Amino acid sequence: MEAVAFALQPGEVSAVVESALGYHLVQVIERGEHELSPETWRRLRREAVEAWLADARARATIEIVNPP
Repeated sequence: MEAVAFALQPGEVSAVVESALGYHLVQVIERGEHELSPETWRRLRREAVEAWLADARARATIEIVNPP
């Protein structure tokens, strides 16, 4: 869905977009840089680390070796 949002110009509305959560219409209202609050920055950083860790765990091969 992010690709759709970044492909639109301000004021444009997308066609119907399907995601894991259902069907959506995406409208870009404005573009620009906006400062994040410290709380939002911490939440985004935590979510990025959690996503990275979940991906690393999903791709990992775990081998248990019993010493003799």
